[in-house]
Amino acid sequence: MSGGDMEMWMFAGDPMAAGAAGGLIWHDMHPPSLDGTLVYFSVDDFAAAIARATARGSIVIVDRVLIGEMGFIAIITDSEGNSIGLHSMV
Repeated sequence: MSGGDMEMWMFAGDPMAAGAAGGLIWHDMHPPSLDGTLVYFSVDDFAAAIARATARGSIVIVDRVLIGEMGFIAIITDSEGNSIGLHSMV
């Protein structure tokens, strides 16, 4: 979906149900940044997720690290240059 100087990609999901639903928006007034909001995505396999991301140009900022009973996180760049988080319980 696009409109003017904006592009939007929607997440699949039921917008009336609990959980994540919505989309990603690119707009020329909001340039990519490593300093913006950090969104975490759940992954089942850190090694596979990081391998897929780095094969597409992502950079690992913080490699997989234990965060106590809450599992593990990693922080990488996305294809636009934003930092994003990965989370897994294993």
